Amino acid sequence: MKRIHKKFLSKVRSYAWNTFDVPRLSSGLRRADSSDLPLLYSYIIEIIRRVTGFSLFDSQIIAAYAMQSGKIVELSTGEGKTLAAVLTAAAAAIQGHKVHIFTVNDYLAKRDYNANQAIYQLCGLTCGYITEKTSAAKKKAAYKSDILYITARQAGFDYLRNFLCTNDYDYLRNPFDMVLIDEADSILIDEAAMPLVIAANDNSEVVFAAQADSFLRELDDDCLDGTTLALTDEGISKAEVFFKTDNLYALENVTLLTAINDAIEAHYKLKRNVDYIVKGDTIAVIDQGTGRTPHHRRFPAQLHLAVELKEKLNPGQTTSICNTMPLRFFIMQYDKVCGMTGTAADAKKALALSYNLKVEVIPPHLPCIRKDLPDQIFDTDAERNMALLREIAACRDKGQPVLVGTQSVEESENICVSLQEKNIYCHVLNARNDEQEAAIIKKAGRAFAVTISTNMAGRGVDIKLDETAKAAGGLYVMGLGINQSRRIDRQLCGRSGRQGDPGMSRFFISLEDPRLKAAPDINPRQAQRILEGKTAEFRYILDKYSHIQELHRQQITEYRDHLLFSAPSERQQISLYFINQHWSDYLCTMENIRNSIHLVLLGGQTPLDEYNKAASKAYQEMMKDIADDIDTFAESAIPDRLKLPKLGRPAATYSYQIDESHSQFAKGRRRR
Repeated sequence: MKRIHKKFLSKVRSYAWNTFDVPRLSSGLRRADSSDLPLLYSYIIEIIRRVTGFSLFDSQIIAAYAMQSGKIVELSTGEGKTLAAVLTAAAAAIQGHKVHIFTVNDYLAKRDYNANQAIYQLCGLTCGYITEKTSAAKKKAAYKSDILYITARQAGFDYLRNFLCTNDYDYLRNPFDMVLIDEADSILIDEAAMPLVIAANDNSEVVFAAQADSFLRELDDDCLDGTTLALTDEGISKAEVFFKTDNLYALENVTLLTAINDAIEAHYKLKRNVDYIVKGDTIAVIDQGTGRTPHHRRFPAQLHLAVELKEKLNPGQTTSICNTMPLRFFIMQYDKVCGMTGTAADAKKALALSYNLKVEVIPPHLPCIRKDLPDQIFDTDAERNMALLREIAACRDKGQPVLVGTQSVEESENICVSLQEKNIYCHVLNARNDEQEAAIIKKAGRAFAVTISTNMAGRGVDIKLDETAKAAGGLYVMGLGINQSRRIDRQLCGRSGRQGDPGMSRFFISLEDPRLKAAPDINPRQAQRILEGKTAEFRYILDKYSHIQELHRQQITEYRDHLLFSAPSERQQISLYFINQHWSDYLCTMENIRNSIHLVLLGGQTPLDEYNKAASKAYQEMMKDIADDIDTFAESAIPDRLKLPKLGRPAATYSYQIDESHSQFAKGRRRR
């Protein structure tokens, strides 16, 4: 333990309030010097004990102190991250900050609010929560709370919707003071580059997508390059005949070419039950890091539509973008960012580079005695799976609970079938039955239990063992293949060995793994590090291309907000309407530029420079068009101006987050 932490803990523990009744305790806190942090902590810790019955570990207090200092803390599973967050938030709020706590999902936002509001009340603080279903009126009240539980996505969507407001009453004021992020590495790194989107109905792209899907179904496989999946010369010729064009790569065919490329990716790269599942008549995108299907997740641009057509579903409502921004830029608007996760150390470099955040690794209050066994490597999937089944059977015979982490829905279900053939009963947890997660995880730590899961069981899951399971060796975590990053592997292993419990982990790796096929002579863990490097490079490229559009979003938002909060007038409403219309057009233009950026490579130009030039030109033209349309409409004849009541926000809007791992920048260079 660091000297500064020992000193702080000593001061906190020097206070004793156990003889105070609750009213006196609460009163003492309200009169306390808010600048005396050890004193504040001592009061809040005692209030937490009175309300919950739990005495905080030293590790929780140190974690709270580090977070209040603006750090990301690594805190092991079972150490009590929820109450550490309560301590941080309460102390910061008493010092005058408005604190937002970003939870992983709506369920946790509501759960943590209900569990902790009594603590905050005794501290003299107000607390609220917001979910997707929260009404506009309740949202306005919740944003005024001292402490607010909400998901990062929901807070971002609320902020973006302000751009559609036609009066200041509907505007949701986010103080952007302090944010505490649960599963911080997942939000700040894995999801940070994914754009948040507010969109309205628009069916203009369906025709191109349907034509591209029809073309691809008639296309022979030899018309595609086996490595890049780009059209070969023969494929290009057939496309030009099919679509009746002389040059498929002409600039006027950008939308068509994008539709063709999306159809190719949908049919040849994206795999059902690996990258997505079909739920009823909709496509649900699988988050590769968590194994879940986030409600607000879509593939980028028209790729989602292409997947729907591939699966012969009726195309969902296509949309035009009203406003968008990457989650990273939204989070960076907060004055102070802190958070907690079980795998912060592996993200130390990325957090420092992207956010200038430091990582503090907090030792657990009890040593971890989990045994992490060496990887077992096999030549084929079949050999690997047989070894896995033998290991599961051996554990089952002695009553040791097993958690198997798989790479996909399909893989989890195949292992389940193999176990059933050996008369071994198991529970399966994947994107198909995520609503049963709590019930399945509750049983996963019992003796003889066998649980097969995708990465859903990696984050935010606390598996508690019964005494028989502990005696049998604790939870045995088996990874079927390595994940795309060491952080995900560590999250999976971290389900075992909580609070000093016994346990073990091992990864079973096949050299037929697609991640290893490209470099079969490289050690699997080295290949994993190379993949991490490529992922980091992709995030870096996305970030570079995002800056110019984010700058323009900030400028147009500042301009629009200035108008919105000025005295209401007819010209004001005209101005707000045309700003929205032309901003949406600008975003459409930028999407088309991104989709055609690979053509710049063919001309020997620098893509980023050309992209920034095109973005600046598009923005300047947009501002001129806004001014011209406002002047023209304001000076028009009375009959035309009677249309004013129709101006305003779209009748229906949709909010979603784009999985940019399948964006233009992730596909690499295409050649004709």
